[in-house]
Amino acid sequence: MIFATPVQASSIEAPQVEVVKTTKDIINQYDWDKDLAYAVMMSESSDNAEVVNWKDSHRTCNGSYGLFQIGCLHETNPELLKDKEYNVKRAYELYKENGWRIWGGYTSGNYKKYL
Repeated sequence: MIFATPVQASSIEAPQVEVVKTTKDIINQYDWDKDLAYAVMMSESSDNAEVVNWKDSHRTCNGSYGLFQIGCLHETNPELLKDKEYNVKRAYELYKENGWRIWGGYTSGNYKKYL
């Protein structure tokens, strides 16, 4: 009779699985009205992290980037704003400083169709 040797649980490693966060997951990490934040983001970029609006003219530069269309004057390296997690983090910081008034999608009321 042949008996199999039990495999120790600690010797088996689970495969590394990268958890992909949705934009909503990222937004939900912050202490703000999550539905409103999502609606503003949708009105700004339609959930496209790669979008750049070169027509947005700011005091010293042109361009708004990523999910929340954050203006170049708010970031020394605007290419960072194409990263979803970084863009939402910066949006939250700007929201805490200014409220929603700096987003055209909010002030125009365009965000309401995403609520």
